[in-house]
Amino acid sequence: MNHDARPPMRAHDGPPTGVERVHAIFAERLGLRVPTDDTDVIAAGLIDSLGVAELILALEEVFEIEVDVATLSLDDLRTPAAVARMVDGLVGTGSP
Repeated sequence: MNHDARPPMRAHDGPPTGVERVHAIFAERLGLRVPTDDTDVIAAGLIDSLGVAELILALEEVFEIEVDVATLSLDDLRTPAAVARMVDGLVGTGSP
């Protein structure tokens, strides 16, 4: 029997990954629990145009990036996984 007070170690025990941080933004900033990394939040009706704008603002603040809405594709915002890939690309290039 394990009497250790520590919680069990997770497979990933470092800082949150990009997609985990994106899920946190959906939860904390938009009040949404997105079931999977591949859930299409737009098609599922979880966010509307106002939600997209709020998501972009939250991403810019949290990740300290600038999202160029003129070149942004809606597909970049459809799923937490897509959002994380977009953010990784912007973080890696220093934003537009």
